Amino acid sequence: MTTPTSVSAEPVIAARRHRVAAAIIDNVTVVIAFTLIRTALGGEETFEESSPTSWLNLYAGNPGWVTEIMLLALTIGYFWSQHAVWGQTLGKRLCRLKVVAASTGEAPGVVWAGVRTLVYPALSTVPYVWPAVYVVMLWSFADRRRRGLHDVAARTIVVDLTGPGSVREQVRGALFRVGLLVAVFAALVLISVIVAR
Repeated sequence: MTTPTSVSAEPVIAARRHRVAAAIIDNVTVVIAFTLIRTALGGEETFEESSPTSWLNLYAGNPGWVTEIMLLALTIGYFWSQHAVWGQTLGKRLCRLKVVAASTGEAPGVVWAGVRTLVYPALSTVPYVWPAVYVVMLWSFADRRRRGLHDVAARTIVVDLTGPGSVREQVRGALFRVGLLVAVFAALVLISVIVAR
């Protein structure tokens, strides 16, 4: 009689390609929500002529600065609230990923989800600072657990929730996600065309 070998409780770290797919879905979701809100409020930005040094003032000649602040608030609210409560955004749910505290394996909570959100994605909406997002993302290539700088700062990891399943289930899930991504892209194009008229 043989004794069963113990199964490791170590979580499966999410693949970078799955994280990128989830980020695309989340960003498209935020852009669609932002576009709908901006359209509902009658937002149409026109830029005024400004001086050569106006680039020092982020909002000089930009009467639409309120919509930029709205985008920042929407982005922070979308990611912070969902990561704090469930550890998953819409994109992560569709890609079967979850943000968890590295020490407990549970959702990170309000404070650490806030830290994670302020490093990325909120950083990506701040003028003149958004190129730092590349450093945040490229950090995952240097980390053995594939954590971005935002994960390191918040003491979180992103885990893959797909259990051992048949290839058929995985293919069906992948086809669903691709179809959903195409549908979201088509909706974005449709909204853009409607707004442009």
